[in-house]
Amino acid sequence: MTNGIAFLDETTVRRLLHFRDLIPATERALADLSAGRVVQPVRSVVPVAPHQGFFGVMPAFAGPAAEPAASRRQPQLATS
Repeated sequence: MTNGIAFLDETTVRRLLHFRDLIPATERALADLSAGRVVQPVRSVVPVAPHQGFFGVMPAFAGPAAEPAASRRQPQLATS
């Protein structure tokens, strides 16, 4: 097991990713996002002026814990 970040060049990405696999995966991801099964905060962009560039972060989380809290709660009967 490695603890480092993998950096993939264009040749490796082209070898590993194929449109026939990406299209259904993208469809599932968008359906999960629309159904509220994904937490995806707004993208953050930080300018990096000394390098004439920017640092963009697009975090997301998918899984059971990402479902809206309201969908996980049991109905409660309010009593006075």
